[in-house]
Formats: sequence, C-alpha cells, structure tokens
Amino acid sequence: EYYSNSHMIKQISTLIFYLFITIAGYTASGYPTFLNPDTDPTVVIHDTISAPGVLFLRVDALNFTGSNGQISAITLRIDVDTFLIDFESIQNTTLIGGWIGNYNMFENEITIAYTAPLGTGYDIDGALLDIRLQYMGGFPADLNFKPNCEISNVNLQTIQNVIYENGTISQVFPVGTVSQDTI
Repeated sequence: EYYSNSHMIKQISTLIFYLFITIAGYTASGYPTFLNPDTDPTVVIHDTISAPGVLFLRVDALNFTGSNGQISAITLRIDVDTFLIDFESIQNTTLIGGWIGNYNMFENEITIAYTAPLGTGYDIDGALLDIRLQYMGGFPADLNFKPNCEISNVNLQTIQNVIYENGTISQVFPVGTVSQDTI
C-alpha cells in the first residue's frame, strides 16, 4: 500500500510538472510557443555549406518594424568553436551608426555591438550584416547565440520576445578520390 501511494504521488507530481510547462507555454526548444519567427522580431544566423577557407556568414534581423522597430542599439554574443572557426571581421552592415565586432578568446564568443546616432533608430526586415570567418573544415561548426543578447529601440527600451536562431557551417562534400602508392 505504501508503494502504491508513493507511486501515485510521483505520477501526480510528474503530471503537475508537465501541466506547468504547458501552461507556461514553452516548447522543447526553450522558446515560448506564442512566439512566431514569421511575425515576431527574429535574428537569424544562416546555415551554410562551405569549403574550408574564408566565408561570409549572413545575419538577418527580421520583423523589426512598427512597435518592434526603431533600433538604436544591438548587442549580440555568439558562441563559437575556436578549433573550427576564426573570426576576422563584420562587413556589409546595413544600419547607419557605429559597429564593432570582436572576438573574446576567454569566453569563446564573437561580440557584435551597434549604436545608432544619438536620438535615431532604424527599422529593419532583412540583411543586418555579414560575419567574415575563417572556417577550418573537417566538422560542422555551430554558431549559437548566448544569453544576454539585447536589441533596444530609440527610447532605449529593450525590444521584448526577440527570437535568436542559431546557425551551422557544414563542409562541402569532397570531390574526387585520393590514392597513395606504397613505398
């Protein structure tokens, strides 16, 4: 009888936990289910397939218009595998203002910061910038947004519920064969 009561309590506790998660609106990805990347503000690092060498990885800022627009400050922190990726620079920025891209080797992260001219902000729904990287190849390399990324509007208010979509660099399949003679 004790076992069955204990077992019942465990099952009820598990049910309450899952009910709480469902009510909170979270999915396995960690994003609230009510967020929609087709309509909500989203920052996307595009997946790409590339040979080892220099590549430009596009980053988009989508749906930063209307009440989610007038961007005046951006801070992005991107976790990278330093055995597979060397950060070189940011290029092709689309918003007017000051940009800085830096690699922090202690945190294994690329930090990108933007500030608009004082009192201004810009809407964007498309390409934000390109990250110039040296890809070593051999394995897929993930670029994952870290916590504390932030985008603020012209009133210096944080734009809420921004979705950050990570990206991956995969190596192109080798073409041809290699043979070795015996010595």
